[in-house]
Amino acid sequence: MSVADILSPAMIEAINRPTGDAVCLPNAAYTDSAVFEAERKRLFAEGWVWVAAGAQLPHRGDVLPLTSAGLPILLVRDKDNQINAFHNVCRHRGVQLVAEPQKRRPMLVCRYHSWTYGLDGSLIRTPCFSGPDDHDSPGIDRARMGLERIRCETWNDLVFIDLSGKAPPLARHLAPLSARWAHYDMTRLRHGGSCRFDLAANWKLAIENFLESYHLPWAHPTLNKASKMEVHYSRPSPNTRRCCPISCSASTPTISSSSASIRWRPTAPLNPSISISSATPRPRPTLRRRASG
Repeated sequence: MSVADILSPAMIEAINRPTGDAVCLPNAAYTDSAVFEAERKRLFAEGWVWVAAGAQLPHRGDVLPLTSAGLPILLVRDKDNQINAFHNVCRHRGVQLVAEPQKRRPMLVCRYHSWTYGLDGSLIRTPCFSGPDDHDSPGIDRARMGLERIRCETWNDLVFIDLSGKAPPLARHLAPLSARWAHYDMTRLRHGGSCRFDLAANWKLAIENFLESYHLPWAHPTLNKASKMEVHYSRPSPNTRRCCPISCSASTPTISSSSASIRWRPTAPLNPSISISSATPRPRPTLRRRASG
């Protein structure tokens, strides 16, 4: 079954109806491998995707391996205190360069043949490549054999990557979110910690559960005391027949019948990894609204 079969014109029309009359995505959208591959390609590999907090790499030489759109990615804080992103693959034999987070590394060394890279991704050493005592390797153009760089930018210490290299500037992409939070001093925001959940589920189920507050009184009664279900209900509008217990969505999906594909207009892009990292509430400063005028 193809994506076009799963998201037929009739199904697309039903999904895009006003909230009170709309239907959910079909079951196959959560289980079919063709849909998942299309999402990887169209959602997560063609635009900005959040991958980490800058605070996870606090020191020069800190290295963080991760996965995005099914690809091994490497974040590195360089000597100039800038965060770089690379494909986590040695240019020699394609071995994964870094398997675990590392701290204060002066350089990156492949476990296989000890090819060595700088924190800026440049190729520094190719030991014994031309013989037991020959480390110069004049036949290798080191300027061309550094790590493959990935476009990377930060916003309020959140790290985003663009695998395609063709997305608009991150500031333009996140402009609606920046405008919405313009009255808050985001420089006071700190990463207090993270917790990781490995879920045997499609990523959309995890996101939809997070955006839905209907279950709070029964599944999370303690949380519901601090963040009551009723405060998450959207106000009725001419296009909505009833209120819906959905908190402010991080993205706005539209389904296109011309190509039977999902097109996402995110204000805060989502990480495609099934492993979801969420900030814990301790410790955190109080964000103060900036004085207007």
